[in-house]
Amino acid sequence: MGIKPFFNLVFQNHWLELYKHFNLQVGHDVIAFYSHWDSHFELDKEPLIIHYTTYRKPWSTLMGYRYRDLWWAFRDVSYEQIADHYAGRFTIKRVYDLHNVNLFTFTDSQDFLYIDELAQALPDVGFHIGAYTDMGPILMALDKYPNVYLYPSMVGAVIDEMIEKSDAYLDIHKGSSMDFIVNRYTSAGRPVLTFDVTNKNQLEQIVVSSQSPQPMIEVIKELKKDKMDMKAIVLGANYQYADKVLTTIKSICCHNRGLRFFI
Repeated sequence: MGIKPFFNLVFQNHWLELYKHFNLQVGHDVIAFYSHWDSHFELDKEPLIIHYTTYRKPWSTLMGYRYRDLWWAFRDVSYEQIADHYAGRFTIKRVYDLHNVNLFTFTDSQDFLYIDELAQALPDVGFHIGAYTDMGPILMALDKYPNVYLYPSMVGAVIDEMIEKSDAYLDIHKGSSMDFIVNRYTSAGRPVLTFDVTNKNQLEQIVVSSQSPQPMIEVIKELKKDKMDMKAIVLGANYQYADKVLTTIKSICCHNRGLRFFI
């Protein structure tokens, strides 16, 4: 508790409430989600201060609350880079910016098919696995792979963000069908990938043989190739601004491998 009780005593009835974006308390996300405290997740702008309240700290627990990955992103950069980030000269990467392709799986089962093989064969692909509950030891063991991200006790706001940011849904577990998530991918025209033995309904778009992991590896590689082929920027500028154009290109290329420029 520290000195908080003394502050409460001295400043009783003499305080002002901060707007949420000055004190976004993400540690309460799980409780708020299961208590249907919808106003907790209403945010009209990105927060300036993120308060990692409760024991659910990003450095000591795996939790599926908002902005957990952002703490690690700031931890791994210098103070100079943070200053450049807010000056617009540097971009601090979120977890889904670290990989060419991001795949999302939401599960209520630990029974996955070939997840170890996929993670090892595709190190530049991000595999994001979420669940409403805590995860068992089989799933938790996947944390050893640097491209596998686990989200136990995942809240709705993070599910929404992951659906928006991921490139495809990877249905390779033998649990429930998760139609409420699969429907959102199909409605958005984004691929749903599955094996024949994990295909739970008629919503999956790409079904491959489960005889080995190789067919799925090839499908994901093709997805990555298609995404990279679409990455291009066309620039038009007067020669007087050549230096600024060159600086812009260097900055963008630093954070977007495989990007093509047409000048």
